[in-house]
Parts: sequence; C-alpha cells; structure tokens
Amino acid sequence: MRTLVWIGLGTLCASFAIAFGCGGSSTSDDSSAAGDAGDGGNDSSIPNNQACADLAKARCAEIDKCGGGHGVLVRYGDETTCESRLTAQCVTNLAAPNTGASSSTVEACAQSISTEDCASFLGNDQPDPCVPPAGSVANGAACGVSAQCQSTYCLVPTGSACGTCAAAPVAGSSCAASRECGGRGGLICVRATTTCVIAAAQSAPCDDTQPCAAGLDCVRTIAPDAGADAGAPSNGICQPAGASVGAACRAGSVNEPACDKALYLTCERKTRQCTADLFAAPGAACGESDAGTTDCTSGSLCAPPGDKTGTCLATAAEGAACDTTNGPTCLAPARCIGTSVDGGVTGTCTLADPSTCR
Repeated sequence: MRTLVWIGLGTLCASFAIAFGCGGSSTSDDSSAAGDAGDGGNDSSIPNNQACADLAKARCAEIDKCGGGHGVLVRYGDETTCESRLTAQCVTNLAAPNTGASSSTVEACAQSISTEDCASFLGNDQPDPCVPPAGSVANGAACGVSAQCQSTYCLVPTGSACGTCAAAPVAGSSCAASRECGGRGGLICVRATTTCVIAAAQSAPCDDTQPCAAGLDCVRTIAPDAGADAGAPSNGICQPAGASVGAACRAGSVNEPACDKALYLTCERKTRQCTADLFAAPGAACGESDAGTTDCTSGSLCAPPGDKTGTCLATAAEGAACDTTNGPTCLAPARCIGTSVDGGVTGTCTLADPSTCR
C-alpha cells in the first residue's frame, strides 16, 4: 500500500503550489508590481483566466507524463478536474495583494514547463520562469503565496492557510514547520531530520538522511558470503530504479534497486521483476494482494493506512472534515487546515485565498 512521504511527492505539485498555490506549502505558485489587491500587477494583454488555464494544462500534462501516464488519474481522477481546479486556484492567487506575479509571469512559466524533464519536475527543480517573482511584503509579515514576498518565499506552517514571508530555504534549512523547501533548487524535506537537502545524484552515497534524486533508488549491498543473519547496511549507492514492466528489481533495495514508485511500478517478490500497479476508484479495495498492488484514484486514500489491504476512502469536500493521516484527505489544491497531530493534520478542507492573509 502506498503512503505519502515528504520527499518525492511534493513533488508533483510543489512548484505550482509555492509559486501559484496549487497545494500550499506542504504538498503541492510571486519588486512590487501594482501592489494593490485585485490587479496583482497583471499584464492586461494576457487575461488571467487564459494564462492560468495554460499553466494548469501544462502542469497537469507534466503530472501525467511523470506518473507514467497515471499521475492525473491518481491525483485528480481526470484531466478536466485537474485543469479546472488548478486554474481556479491560480486565478485566486493572482488577485493576492502585493504580489509580483502577473498573467505574463504565469504564461512564461506555462511555456517553459514542456522543456522540464521528469527528474527536475519530481525533484523540485523547476525552470527559472516558474520561480516566484518578488512581491512587496517584507520578511515577518503575513502572506499566502510566495509571490507576495520580497524574499520570494512564504513559509506556511503545516495545517495553516497563511504564513509569513521568510528567507528562501537553502540546503541545511529546517523544514519542520512546513515540511517543504520552497519548491525550487532541487531541495527536498527529509523526514528523518526535518532538514532541506539536495537529493543525491546517480552513483552518490545515500541513506535515510540523504535520499536519492527522482528516478533513483538507494541500493544497499550485502556480500554473497555475509551469512543469513547479516543485516542490510543503512547506507547505499544511488542507482536507477526499475522504470519498466519486467525490469529486474529487489524489494527492500538490497543488491538491486526497487521499482520507480512515481511510475506506479512495484517489485514482485517472487519473480523479482517490476509489475504495473492496478488502480481502484473510491470505495473499492486497494493495497497488496495476489493480483498485485492496487492504488487509489481521484486523490483518495487507501485506508486504514499501514495495513496491507484497505478501501479507497474518497476525498472530503471543501468545508468538510479531513485527516491527512487517516483520511479523508482533500482534493488538491484544497488543503487540510487545522491542527497538526502526530505528523498529520486534522481540520477542514479549504481552498486557500491569500487575500485573507493579513
């Protein structure tokens, strides 16, 4: 059964989230321009709706491509839902006061996404046009999206709709409060240390505190004569994860890489080959079975989490109760706004509006 992790997921929506607000600071979009609420410094030659629709279309296409053709199905259910929700949030964020973002900057980001490879997209290394432009809000003042801040970064604590402008994260910065690292520069938040790090490249050392870049797996080696009681070491070397059905693999990443989870592939223990996951709609069975691994679609959560099998729990509607650990979760870009508990959040599904952050 798949569970959410801080490293790698954000990944599908993180850059859109930080710059323009797809999923907020924890999951998944920035010199003062006009400076007043409503116009956001926008270039009237490009309507906000059109620029945001172009960005949403490009971002949804990238989500799907980098999810092996299944990304949109799993996260949103269908292309129309993905595009309409991301477009609406983008338009809302362009109306934020003191933003440096405009319809022109949004359009520039949309046009650049097609050149972005999946390793960069999944690894929070977005193209330059998608990095938030500077707004006019000083550090320490309230913000809802990074484009409002002079520093180009709005630190939104987990479970909150609003945050404060702060220095943009760098390698070594703490990510304990927000569980994200700004959606830029290839930085990812490591659960074990709540620290921002640059993911390790192929052939580089790795462990629980130094994860590998997208598409790679931390492979640990055990010598053939080590004995039955020999435990796997905690460290390893980054190697390409299995990226196709039938690729050689090893569950547990010992001596051979596991399969690329971003492509919805699972290592079959008996054959030691990557197999394609199955998919189930909300209300259907999910998890591991003799048939293989079944993932939930439409943003639903396989519950109860941690069990080998479960049922796909549908997302909660905006305004309804949510629980990011036990479900129901929210359909992005809505976020569960409430109280952090044991690494998750319990609260209410909310489509954040940065104009309310004061």
